[in-house]
Amino acid sequence: MTATIVVTRDGAIDVDLQAALENAGFQLVIVPLIAFQAHPLPQQVQQELEKADWLFCTSATAFEYFLPYLPTSLQIASIGEQTSRTIREAGRSVAFESTSQYGKDFVEEWLALGLERQTILLPQSHLANPRIAERLRQEGYSVLTWEMYDTVAHQAGQVQLATYLNIDRVIWTFASPSAWHSFTEVVKGLPTSHKIAVIGRTTAQAVMDSGYEVDLMPDRPSITAMLETIMEEKRNGIF
Repeated sequence: MTATIVVTRDGAIDVDLQAALENAGFQLVIVPLIAFQAHPLPQQVQQELEKADWLFCTSATAFEYFLPYLPTSLQIASIGEQTSRTIREAGRSVAFESTSQYGKDFVEEWLALGLERQTILLPQSHLANPRIAERLRQEGYSVLTWEMYDTVAHQAGQVQLATYLNIDRVIWTFASPSAWHSFTEVVKGLPTSHKIAVIGRTTAQAVMDSGYEVDLMPDRPSITAMLETIMEEKRNGIF
């Protein structure tokens, strides 16, 4: 019997991965639950663009909104392969890529380079965790942070949720706490045949804090790994 995987973030899924999911008996649908609203670049940041040494990219979205202002002199530090892919597709090089997609690991790996007297630009969402900037400043680095964009509920996506609540065998996937919170603004309970998959620990905690159980989480935080984990669990007879 076919199960439906609902991907609650916008963006294309790799064609080969989508084909593999369909061959495994899944129907894949995309219902985005968050949207982004960019802010103008603050004057203070504009004045520091040519003076800074590094741009820290903690998401592909932050990079995409900052790209029109990005000087060629800045070295780019990226939080894992997915963000790096977006950066390279825009024709820019990545000077540092963390092996982990968790912010705490990202900053510790970069600090291990032992660089001195660096000035860092850190564009963020208004929901960003301040720990990266705090840790860098703790080690004596100059860090300029600002809200590059807001993360808001995707109302058109929320409207679509009812369609999938009324069918059997659904796996809901979440790539951020923001997507989960947008979901729970509308949904107050799930049928017993529905499962929840999350991208990583932070999102898992948001789900559990709401009183729900997490059924699936990959070993490494990425959309691809999450979807591959779903296929693997189906082979093991869970779905």
